[in-house]
Amino acid sequence: MRTFIQIGLMLLPVFFIDTAYAYGSSGSSKACEKPSFSKFQPAPDSTAPSFSDFSFNASPNTSAPSIEVGISSGGVKRTFKAKDLQIAAQKNGVLEVTGRMDNPLREGFVRLDIAAKSHSGCGNAEGYLVKLGKAGR
Repeated sequence: MRTFIQIGLMLLPVFFIDTAYAYGSSGSSKACEKPSFSKFQPAPDSTAPSFSDFSFNASPNTSAPSIEVGISSGGVKRTFKAKDLQIAAQKNGVLEVTGRMDNPLREGFVRLDIAAKSHSGCGNAEGYLVKLGKAGR
């Protein structure tokens, strides 16, 4: 029993060291704040008769040049870089992002993948599906 207690006491500092490193070694280091996305159009998991236009908001800490949107549906795959998108900064710093496919998609499912980095370099990616066709089908 005494051996178990000794081993436990020897391992105890290991747990505290890992915890200290997890939070950074300095009080001046900033936590990584990832960009976030909201107000998706079309909405996630919705049904639309066709797909060509899309939009969403990106949080104020988002680096506009890092925004990238991937669209895929069946054999159609398209990547929109920031230069291919319309990005408008609002007074509160939120970025309104809009884009448009050259040719509308009309059937199946569309997958939208959104990725961006914050000004401090932390990345985030989200994705969702939209069903194409008549509602209730």
